[in-house]
Amino acid sequence: MINEHFKTLKIGLIGIGEQMRDNLIPVLNLLENVEIVAMCDLKRTNLVPQSINFYTDYYQMLEIEKLDIVIVASYPEIHEKVLEFCILKNINVFVEKPPTYTLQKLQELTNLFEKNSKKPIIGFGMNFNYAKSIQKIDQFILQNKKEVGEIEHIRIAHLASKPNEYTFWKMTNLLDCFLLSQAIHPLALANKYINKEVKVRDTSYLKDNSIYYSLDLDVANDLKIKVFATNNSPYFSWDFTLITSNKFYFHIDQNWTLKIKAPANFKNLSNEKIEINFLESPIKCGHENPGYYDELATFVECVRNKTEFREDLYFMENVYKLMYDR
Repeated sequence: MINEHFKTLKIGLIGIGEQMRDNLIPVLNLLENVEIVAMCDLKRTNLVPQSINFYTDYYQMLEIEKLDIVIVASYPEIHEKVLEFCILKNINVFVEKPPTYTLQKLQELTNLFEKNSKKPIIGFGMNFNYAKSIQKIDQFILQNKKEVGEIEHIRIAHLASKPNEYTFWKMTNLLDCFLLSQAIHPLALANKYINKEVKVRDTSYLKDNSIYYSLDLDVANDLKIKVFATNNSPYFSWDFTLITSNKFYFHIDQNWTLKIKAPANFKNLSNEKIEINFLESPIKCGHENPGYYDELATFVECVRNKTEFREDLYFMENVYKLMYDR
């Protein structure tokens, strides 16, 4: 008899676009004991192996195939419909951003999930939360909690060059499109550190088609988080800073280089100022640094162990509230 933990999980994919091809399928091919058995898109291309069952109707795929996991990377309207179907049919589902167009729809899906007697594992693609450098910071703080102290300040900068036209997901409002395609990432990362009531101060502004999105988040446990995002950068750039009550400084730059500055005498290493740099190996999997690998690997383990995935409906509802509910 096959141990359930080592059983090969059958996976069906919906939406074989750039995100699925470039980031998700390569990771799935690296994971053990998972098999892509079905794909769905508007039309079959040479990128779909002949050995894989192909569909142009995702409802048909979901009804015919006996899938352990569905992964969808499409338009929000498709995400909404697939989520509803999977909740009702008790199918584990991983959905790329954004899950829905609105907070209201997300809340409707959460209510449907709560009313359903069976609870599939549901997860959402917030890869920055699983970036290697972020995980190293979390691990360092956990292992040195007494010396590090409490997290007091976080600053996240997410600089992009798009959207500057209404081109994503048939949306007509530039700000909404920006929130759901760009700002959702730093807000999801911020939400990972929020475990109490939060007050939001919005100092965002628009100038023509340029968006300067700026939120100050005051958390009840005296944590301050600053989120800044824009669509007016010449290229994508990302920056993360965290400072603790005992003067530990953590910084990640756009090349995923982690720098830690620690006070003198930390671990009795030196009487001098201490700086630790973590430089990622250039031969490492390109999907590990931005978090795609650990994100999907964690979701698969949650399905195997029948445990909740952190970035679930409730987590994303809080993210949407940070975006819209004020």
